[in-house]
Amino acid sequence: MWCDVDGTARKQGKEVRSVDDHSAMAINGDGSVSMFGALPIGLFRASRDGLLSVVNPALAGILGVADPDDLIGVDLDDFFVNSKGLSELVEMTGDDPSELRGKELEIQRADGALTWVRANVRMVSEDGGEFLEGALDDVSEIHRAREEAASSRVLL
Repeated sequence: MWCDVDGTARKQGKEVRSVDDHSAMAINGDGSVSMFGALPIGLFRASRDGLLSVVNPALAGILGVADPDDLIGVDLDDFFVNSKGLSELVEMTGDDPSELRGKELEIQRADGALTWVRANVRMVSEDGGEFLEGALDDVSEIHRAREEAASSRVLL
């Protein structure tokens, strides 16, 4: 379910509706449409402790889950291999302790397959609470190419 993540569309009087492919459209007052569900990058919002509250179809695909709605309430940290939880990683990052940019992490999909993602996550404070907003991009092909290049250099 990807739907008006921060309530902005509703606050601005825009209609928000889900469509059959689990993408969502915010219909602006001028009739233009903002589409988020069709993006090829996995987008999410999660509680500070990693429980997903909003996801898009690309995230479900990256995590190996058929229906994005099945991820609501699931702990995103459970998918990460050999790493701390996302909220801990965000807090540990360099100059801006509220953001994690371009960190490549290994995940285990729901089907057990291992893959790599590039994570961009930020801690958001709003209405007295904190939550994570982020994007995961599947970079498994890049990792595979790096490994193949490294292997071929060793053979030379």
